[in-house]
Amino acid sequence: MARQKERGGRVHGPYPYRRQWRIVVVDEDGQRLHRYFEREEEAKQVVRSLRREFRKKAAKPLKEALVEYELHMRDDLRNKLGSVKTTAARLTQFFKDFDGSVEDLDEAECARRYEALRFHLTPRGTRIADDTQLNTLAQVKTFLGWCVKMKLAKVNPAANVEGKGRHRHGKPQLRIDEARKWLTVAVRMATTAESEREREGAVKAMMTLGMGLRESEVLRREVRDVDDGGCLLWVPDTKTEAGRRTQEVPDFLRPFLLAQAKGREATEPLFRYRTRGVGRKWVKRICKKAGVMVVGAQSMRGLHATLAVDAGITSHAVAAALGHQSFTTTARSYAKAEAVTAAKQRRTTRVLSGRPEVAKGSGVRPLEHGKLHNFLHNFSGSERDVMKGGSGK
Repeated sequence: MARQKERGGRVHGPYPYRRQWRIVVVDEDGQRLHRYFEREEEAKQVVRSLRREFRKKAAKPLKEALVEYELHMRDDLRNKLGSVKTTAARLTQFFKDFDGSVEDLDEAECARRYEALRFHLTPRGTRIADDTQLNTLAQVKTFLGWCVKMKLAKVNPAANVEGKGRHRHGKPQLRIDEARKWLTVAVRMATTAESEREREGAVKAMMTLGMGLRESEVLRREVRDVDDGGCLLWVPDTKTEAGRRTQEVPDFLRPFLLAQAKGREATEPLFRYRTRGVGRKWVKRICKKAGVMVVGAQSMRGLHATLAVDAGITSHAVAAALGHQSFTTTARSYAKAEAVTAAKQRRTTRVLSGRPEVAKGSGVRPLEHGKLHNFLHNFSGSERDVMKGGSGK
C-alpha cells in the first residue's frame, strides 16, 4: 500500500501541551488541524479512530488491485496472454461481488469464498473439478501474497486456507499395440486423405505422440521452424523457459513436415488450421477410427514420456523433450510410474553387474533396440501397411 501521506490523511501525537494534550491532523490536501484534549487517554482514542478512518480511505479497492496484478503478470512476469487471461478470470470469479479493499479481506472471508467455489456448478450442472478449484486457490494465494509485497495488505488472508480434494496427475494412456494401431491410421490419413484439413489434423496429432509437443506448441509453428532438411523442429515460444527447445523429428514425421513447409514463405504458419482444441479433436478422431480407447493430446504426451523413460533415456533428457523444468513434473503427471520404476531398476542392475554406460560422443546409439527408437524412428511396419493399403486395425 502507498504511504498514507500520498493516499490520504494522517495524524500525529498526542503531545503534551501546557496542561493539555495536542494532536495534529493532516488532511489529504496537506492542511494541518490542531486539536487539544484534557486527558491523554482521550487523545489516544481519537488518534486510533482517525488512523483507522484514514487507512480505510487510503486502502486500494480489490478490483483495482486485480487490474494491477493482471498488468504485473503481463508486463513484469511476461506470462503468456492466455495464462494471464485464465488467471484473471479465475480471480475475478473468486472475488465476485466483493466491493471492499484488499485490507477488508480476512481468513474467514477467503475460506467462505473457497467453500463456495468448491460447490460451484459448471454450465453442465456438475461440480467444479478438484484440479480447477485447487489451482484457483493457489492463484488466489499468489495474488494476495503479491498484495502483501506491494504493501496493499499487511498479511495474506488466504495463506492458511487449506485446499480440499486431490490433484489428478496423469491421464489414461494407450498400450503400445494400441498406439501402433493409432499411428498406422494417422499415417494413412496424413498420406491419403483428400481434405487438407484432415491431412493437417493427422500430422498435428502425430506430433503430440512422436515428439511430445503441447498442442499450443504444434499450432504456433512457422515454416522456418522445420530445419535441417526436416530433421529438427524449433520450439522458441512456449509457456515456460524450459519449453524453448529444438526437437529431433522422428523419421516417419519428416516427410509430412517437409510437405507442409514446401513452397511457402519462411514466416508463414506451418499449419493453416490453428483453432484451439484442434489437436485434441484429431487425436480422439483417430482413436475412434483405429478402434482403440479414446484419449486426448495430453495422453499422447504422456505416452511419449512413458516410452522414453521405459527405453532408458535419462530423466533430464525426457523432461527437456517435453519442455519441463525438471523430471519431477514429468514423473508425476506424464510418465507412468511403472516405467520410472523399471528404468531405475535397470540402471541399478547395470551398475551392480559392472556393465558400463554408453559414453557420450562415442557414436554408439544406446537406444538402437529400445522401445522408443523402434516405435518412433523405425515405424516401418505401419508405413508398409499404409503403402499396401492395409487396414491398420
